[in-house]
Amino acid sequence: MKLTLVSPVSCCPKIPALADRSILAALIIIKLEKQSPFLLACFFLFPALGSSGTATPIPFQCVGNLIVVEATVNEQKGNFILDTGAPGMILNSSFFSGNKPYGREEAIYDIYGKKKSMDMLLIRSADINGIRLPVVTAKIMDLSEYKKVKDVDLLGILGYDSFMDKQLVIDFKNNLLLLADAGNPASLTGYTKADSVHFTLNGHLPCMKATFAGKKYWFALDTGSEVNIFHIYHLKGRAEHFRGSGRILLQGLGSAARMQSKGWLKNIQFGQRFNDSLEVVLTDLVALNRIMKFQLDGLLGVPFLKERAICIDYGHQKIYFLETVTIWAGAGQPGR
Repeated sequence: MKLTLVSPVSCCPKIPALADRSILAALIIIKLEKQSPFLLACFFLFPALGSSGTATPIPFQCVGNLIVVEATVNEQKGNFILDTGAPGMILNSSFFSGNKPYGREEAIYDIYGKKKSMDMLLIRSADINGIRLPVVTAKIMDLSEYKKVKDVDLLGILGYDSFMDKQLVIDFKNNLLLLADAGNPASLTGYTKADSVHFTLNGHLPCMKATFAGKKYWFALDTGSEVNIFHIYHLKGRAEHFRGSGRILLQGLGSAARMQSKGWLKNIQFGQRFNDSLEVVLTDLVALNRIMKFQLDGLLGVPFLKERAICIDYGHQKIYFLETVTIWAGAGQPGR
């Protein structure tokens, strides 16, 4: 049976200040009954990027429900997952094991609270399509599960520190990213704004409010997640607002696998954007919220992003839902 992916998760147990780079990391494997399984990876961290006067087009390949781009780190060029749910860059130990680490993280946990340590590596250079990424350190982690699940050679993961203070357009219709300085209208060339939603940065996570069953909930946008997630406890007394569609097996890194439900939330609204239904995986987020020190009710992954092109404006803390006007040609795709 072939596996699919969601996104790793990491946070600080103390959450003192943004400058504190301690994180928590999680790798989740999800297996669907009678369907292709999913691997969940989603993280939590912080740093910054260079500047660009115009929007830079960056082609991407959709591997399963993962956004894969080509980038170069420490003179090694290859495939990286775009993961706004990751606080910083994570490198595959299979390709960077020969690099001398300079330290280790102590408090790293998965989504169920399983602790893990991780080496740190100094970054000499990093760029994506000619844009310099001023990332100075990266975590090193065994990402071999991605090769097994996705059959793609993966050098690493590009997280929030590569895109903070930028505008990032994600367009699945054209398999294209556009990257520009925050507030730069060039990044929206070829698009019209259909609607916008304000978000709050909790650590590195862009979190926006949604209205469901008459109540407000916080959802984090996570481009490294192959599925949408919703906190199962919020369905108590609201069963009529959910239509089940099956079960999955959700496993944390080093934790026992747990069977979870999946299905559709009925009538959910983000700003002025109204969804008749949103497909989600139901799971318990209590342990994750306890470690992160804030209330997160769900994750919006790639299935949400595929519905319409979006622009994440970190500088103004806004998410724009876009209508595509231009069909981009000749963008190409990263190699596998």
